[in-house]
Amino acid sequence: MALRATRIGVISDTHGRLDPKVLQIFAGVDHIIHAGDIGGEAVLKGLAQIAPVIAVRGNNDVGPPLNQLPDLERIAWEGREIVLIHNLKDYLKPTEAMKQRLRGVAPRVVISGHSHKGMVEQREEVIYFNPGGAGPKRFSLRRSVGMMERQEETVRFSLIFLEEGRPLRRRFPLPVQPGAALFKDQTSMHRQ
Repeated sequence: MALRATRIGVISDTHGRLDPKVLQIFAGVDHIIHAGDIGGEAVLKGLAQIAPVIAVRGNNDVGPPLNQLPDLERIAWEGREIVLIHNLKDYLKPTEAMKQRLRGVAPRVVISGHSHKGMVEQREEVIYFNPGGAGPKRFSLRRSVGMMERQEETVRFSLIFLEEGRPLRRRFPLPVQPGAALFKDQTSMHRQ
């Protein structure tokens, strides 16, 4: 699947709850990616009122129609391949069946959920992006969503925390330079 988008909202682990803050944050995005544990078809329908949605099923998406979603999606965006999978472990330590499905896949971005812990991390040439859990609060983890934005020659990955008050954005800018590695490691973070 190929995306033509400047701003992509990224969400995971809603577990049947679509917080109204998410709808405000995602207003104006071109596309939405859900990394599983959706918890109810109403969540996808609510997100689809904002923008087209790509979703994978999570380990808790066991009943119809969510159990009919794929467990892996390959997405082309801005000349790079994105792998969407619920549990990062299934990508990093795949079963033999998953290895066959991933054969020839060389993503620049892997989007996952499951842990409910937001993360943007670069390992070698791959960006690992987990938007965190946007559903009911779990443990002491802050609820969050993510955003991927193309800005001139930069792809920005943001974690947006949903706690009371104004959401905190942590941005991880990753410049794209022609002829260089697709993503250059840069670890700066700032509040917006």
